[in-house]
Amino acid sequence: MSSNEVKQYRIILQSKTSADNGKGDWVATWADAFTAFAEKWQVKGAEAVEHAKMGHHQVYVYRIVMMRTTRVTPDMRIKEYDFIDAEYKYLDIIGVENKYEQGEVLVTAKVAESMTS
Repeated sequence: MSSNEVKQYRIILQSKTSADNGKGDWVATWADAFTAFAEKWQVKGAEAVEHAKMGHHQVYVYRIVMMRTTRVTPDMRIKEYDFIDAEYKYLDIIGVENKYEQGEVLVTAKVAESMTS
């Protein structure tokens, strides 16, 4: 991977919560958990083929590396601001690998199916 393929991003990790909708029902919502700086690149080649076999085809899959400052879990999602479109984009986390010796978290994520906040 060349250095011009890796970009430094400010991302927000979100946790799923529940809220009362005022009618006695609970609805799932997303709440910002913490902000981190991360390196992000698109998965390509053989690794992209493997993700396609797991059912993640026709979506972009990303690898994201961030400093291990807090616990990241697969039930979280990533929110990032797209300066070109001037809106937030969301990524569903599909895998988390804690690299304790390097002090990093390696996250695999795909474009979220639900784009609501």
